[in-house]
Amino acid sequence: MIVSPDNRQIKRVISLMEKGKARREEGLFVIEGTKLFCETPEDLIECAYIRESFDAGLEVMDKLNRIPHETVSDAVFKKMSDTVTDQGILCLVKQLNYDLSGLIRQDGLYLVLETLQDPGNLGTIMRTAEGAGVTAVIMSRDTADIYSPKVVRATMGAIFRQPFVVAEDIKEVIRELKRAGIRCYAAHLKGEGDFWQSDYTAGTAFFIGNEGNGLTDETAALADKYIKIPMEGKLESLNAAVSAALLSYEAKRQRRVLKVIAGVLLAGSVLFAKGLDARADNAPDILSENNAGAGLILDTKAYNGENLESIGIRIEEEEETGEFGSNLVMATVKSALNVRSEPNLDCKILGRIYKDCGGKVLERGEEWSYIETGTLVGWASNEFLCFDEEAEAMARDVGFINAVVTAPAVFVRSEPRIGVPSYGMLSYNASVEVIDDSDDTWVKVAYNDYDGYVLKECVKITFTVDHGETMAEIAERRRQEEEARQALIKQQMAMQSDENLERLLGALIQCEAGGEPYEGMLAVGAVVMNRVRSGAYPNTVYDVIFASGQFTPAKSGSLTRVYNKGPKAICIQAAKEALGGYSNVGDMTHFRRKGTKEGYVIGNHVFY
Repeated sequence: MIVSPDNRQIKRVISLMEKGKARREEGLFVIEGTKLFCETPEDLIECAYIRESFDAGLEVMDKLNRIPHETVSDAVFKKMSDTVTDQGILCLVKQLNYDLSGLIRQDGLYLVLETLQDPGNLGTIMRTAEGAGVTAVIMSRDTADIYSPKVVRATMGAIFRQPFVVAEDIKEVIRELKRAGIRCYAAHLKGEGDFWQSDYTAGTAFFIGNEGNGLTDETAALADKYIKIPMEGKLESLNAAVSAALLSYEAKRQRRVLKVIAGVLLAGSVLFAKGLDARADNAPDILSENNAGAGLILDTKAYNGENLESIGIRIEEEEETGEFGSNLVMATVKSALNVRSEPNLDCKILGRIYKDCGGKVLERGEEWSYIETGTLVGWASNEFLCFDEEAEAMARDVGFINAVVTAPAVFVRSEPRIGVPSYGMLSYNASVEVIDDSDDTWVKVAYNDYDGYVLKECVKITFTVDHGETMAEIAERRRQEEEARQALIKQQMAMQSDENLERLLGALIQCEAGGEPYEGMLAVGAVVMNRVRSGAYPNTVYDVIFASGQFTPAKSGSLTRVYNKGPKAICIQAAKEALGGYSNVGDMTHFRRKGTKEGYVIGNHVFY
């Protein structure tokens, strides 16, 4: 037990409590109280301190037993505490780091704070942002320190759940938002109209200025529009946190209304509505995102929407002999097959087609075939290709069947009939994985953690497999992957390499199986490690996870966000076991949503 206030650890805690410079230099901050302690992710806690007379409940004691902690005398703890009446526990916690580029979405909602000084306001805004579904809170460097004890307490735990970014140059960040298509509104006394008269259903950012002086002229000038909050009496402005709450919840209200309108139109069979700008819900958006990985759309009748064009190629309609046509070709290699400029081994390599990838045959010869896969067109040896029924069977095994919404919106029902409760709603162009499309009226789909049903007349069915890459595309991908790798290394350079891998694999497990039982989490980790050991995939954890077209969270940015924020402790534990060599799925290297194929079922996944 520590009994001296001159103890080095005690002085360090007090310094971190009182000095922003110390917090920035060490990348740590202090949380205090049992509620915040219970809400702090275990892997972020460096050390906990409890006073001698602290009466810990079962939940707190259980967590304390899993992390480093020290006991200090009551008198010493009183000197460490920042509160008048302490609760007997405080912790040193690693600061959170979010990548702004990973937080920018076309339909995002953002609060941009300039020079806010009141800790209570900033903490309340963080809580409000979490409640209103704000994508990220962006604050200027001269805003109150978000890691100061008063701000941390005011967030009531939202600091661990609400993404935020401290911007060195707030104006450049605003320009970045605008380049991404985010419409910017300045809360300003010169507002052109009451705030509820503007449309916030698309990507939106609200600028909130200093409590006394408001926004600077330079920042306000970057807004697309000035808006105001009307007030009675002699008031000129409202508290910054209140203003942020009003604006955020108005945006939330408008977006909810838009979804309700779309649902009403669908329920009434009014499926044509000009000007209805419906947007993708939380369902998996594998095909509609440009960065979702390479894909080949094999069913032209199912092709829907311009923004699918950039991730695949469309096979022109021809006389078909099978479900995918007679021109389907699949690679049967263990790793990669060179595609050449001429049908011989001595000529130039134009690119590569990989295991589980496909394309279409332009000219089929006895020993070599001229194929097209993605943007790569060239000759490949028939020894490593399969065609016709064999190719179709292989494509079915490794590809993905998706339902793309063609109506303004469609409910995901809990049963295949109208009138039953729905799990949620998909908007126009949203895409979900198909489990079964054999019914004439309904399509069974994977929606979050549920098996749901959508009306067949409201969707188009697409089938995709990965495609090859040209040498230029390979070089660019490797450059981007190396940049990402170096960014991770730089970001976590203070960590040991094994911790880095645990965090990365844990983040993937959380993205792919965060809602699954522990056995399901462990199985996802085992699949990654089985691939590393198999010889058919890259031989490092990093390269397996970021391999083209394999794990959607790695391409969508969600993996990076979870990595930066820190995965759940249970996901880290599953990663540790998998990295240690334990597998509860044998040597299986694939998993899908259960019901999509035969295999070993754990939770909502089938492993094979």
